[in-house]
Amino acid sequence: MGLIPILAIAAVVIILGGLLYTYLIGRKQRLLDGELDSAVSERVQERPYMRNPIFLVYIVGFLIFLGIVAVMAIVYK
Repeated sequence: MGLIPILAIAAVVIILGGLLYTYLIGRKQRLLDGELDSAVSERVQERPYMRNPIFLVYIVGFLIFLGIVAVMAIVYK
C-alpha cells in the first residue's frame, strides 16, 4: 500500500471525526433546554479559534491535502 491511499484514508477519517464531533456538540446544545447563551469557559475565551473543532478539521485536512500534493509532485515529476 502506497503513501497516497494512507493519506487519503487519514483525511477521510479526520473529516468524518470532525463532523461527528460537531454533530455531538450540536446535539448536546439542543439538550440544554433552549438556553442558547450559556457561559463560555475561560479556556475557550483564551483561544476561541483553536478550540473550535471545525477550524481544526479544516486545518488538518488541508495539511493532509498539501501532503498528498507534495508526494504526487515528487513521485510524478
